[in-house]
Amino acid sequence: MPMAGLIGVAWGLVLTQRVKELERINTTLSNEKNDLERRVQRLEYENTELSNEKRWAADVYSRRISTLEYQVWELEHQNTKLSSELVRQREDTRTVGLLFMNAADRYQHVAEVQIRTKEEELVNMRKASMQLMNAADTYQEVARKQIKAKEDDLEDARKAILMIMNAADTYQQEYDEG
Repeated sequence: MPMAGLIGVAWGLVLTQRVKELERINTTLSNEKNDLERRVQRLEYENTELSNEKRWAADVYSRRISTLEYQVWELEHQNTKLSSELVRQREDTRTVGLLFMNAADRYQHVAEVQIRTKEEELVNMRKASMQLMNAADTYQEVARKQIKAKEDDLEDARKAILMIMNAADTYQQEYDEG
């Protein structure tokens, strides 16, 4: 076999091995791309779940705040009614009025303590709900940044695959022409 024929056969073997190597690299990159796409989908799902949990928590705290506000209103309303009743009874007799005034003072103190307690609970509940919403917002922002980073990585992988495929095409074209 002439020397040119041997060189052509050797060159053909080298090109065949290079094509197989590029195909293997392409398969590996394709698998990595698919893995990144699955991870992006999982992060998007987790982000959606966190948003739903945030909404649920806000609804729960909102209902609790409404309940506490209503209880405060009821206590104030009860306090108003009792105070009016005591004034009416005091007008009836001074002795009975003094007894009821003492009772009213005690009840008013208890009611004020209860109202202050409920108001403090309401303030604390609002603070807790704001902290929870802030934490959820922070986690959601981190998840968004992670998704963006994964999307950027995926885009870089796609560009690398295209470059390799273009190089393989050029290599194949040179081989076909040579």
